[in-house]
Amino acid sequence: MFRNPWTTLYDACLANELPKDMTLDQLIEMGTNFCNDLKIHRTAEKEFVFPHLGQRMPEFTEKA
Repeated sequence: MFRNPWTTLYDACLANELPKDMTLDQLIEMGTNFCNDLKIHRTAEKEFVFPHLGQRMPEFTEKA
Protein backbone atom coordinates (compact mmCIF):
# COMPACT_ATOMS: atom_id res chain seq x y z
CA MET A 1 0.00 0.00 0.00
CA PHE A 2 2.79 2.45 0.83
CA ARG A 3 5.93 1.05 -0.74
CA ASN A 4 5.15 1.65 -4.43
CA PRO A 5 4.01 5.27 -4.15
CA TRP A 6 6.80 6.04 -1.66
CA THR A 7 9.42 4.62 -4.03
CA THR A 8 7.99 6.56 -6.98
CA LEU A 9 7.89 9.82 -5.01
CA TYR A 10 11.33 9.30 -3.51
CA ASP A 11 12.94 8.42 -6.84
CA ALA A 12 11.33 11.41 -8.57
CA CYS A 13 12.63 13.76 -5.89
CA LEU A 14 16.08 12.20 -5.85
CA ALA A 15 16.40 12.43 -9.65
CA ASN A 16 14.69 15.84 -9.74
CA GLU A 17 12.54 14.67 -12.65
CA LEU A 18 9.12 13.22 -13.26
CA PRO A 19 8.65 9.52 -13.88
CA LYS A 20 8.43 8.93 -17.62
CA ASP A 21 4.78 7.90 -17.53
CA MET A 22 3.53 10.69 -15.22
CA THR A 23 2.55 14.31 -15.40
CA LEU A 24 3.32 16.76 -12.62
CA ASP A 25 -0.36 16.79 -11.63
CA GLN A 26 -0.34 12.99 -11.36
CA LEU A 27 2.80 13.05 -9.19
CA ILE A 28 1.27 15.68 -6.91
CA GLU A 29 -1.94 13.65 -6.68
CA MET A 30 0.10 10.56 -5.79
CA GLY A 31 1.85 12.52 -3.03
CA THR A 32 -1.44 13.83 -1.68
CA ASN A 33 -3.00 10.36 -1.73
CA PHE A 34 0.08 8.93 -0.01
CA CYS A 35 -0.22 11.49 2.80
CA ASN A 36 -3.95 10.88 3.21
CA ASP A 37 -3.50 7.10 3.27
CA LEU A 38 -0.69 7.39 5.80
CA LYS A 39 -2.84 9.59 8.04
CA ILE A 40 -5.69 7.05 7.90
CA HIS A 41 -3.24 4.23 8.68
CA ARG A 42 -1.68 6.04 11.66
CA THR A 43 -5.10 7.08 13.01
CA ALA A 44 -6.31 3.47 12.87
CA GLU A 45 -3.18 2.32 14.70
CA LYS A 46 -3.63 4.96 17.38
CA GLU A 47 -7.32 4.27 17.91
CA PHE A 48 -7.52 0.49 17.52
CA VAL A 49 -4.16 -1.26 17.52
CA PHE A 50 -2.18 0.60 20.17
CA PRO A 51 -4.89 0.42 22.86
CA HIS A 52 -5.05 -3.34 22.36
CA LEU A 53 -1.26 -3.63 22.55
CA GLY A 54 -1.24 -1.30 25.55
CA GLN A 55 -3.13 -3.87 27.61
CA ARG A 56 0.04 -5.97 27.71
CA MET A 57 2.73 -3.45 26.86
CA PRO A 58 2.49 -0.08 28.64
CA GLU A 59 4.77 1.51 26.01
CA PHE A 60 1.77 1.59 23.67
CA THR A 61 -0.50 3.55 26.00
CA GLU A 62 -0.92 7.31 25.67
CA LYS A 63 0.46 7.72 29.20
CA ALA A 64 3.85 6.27 28.25
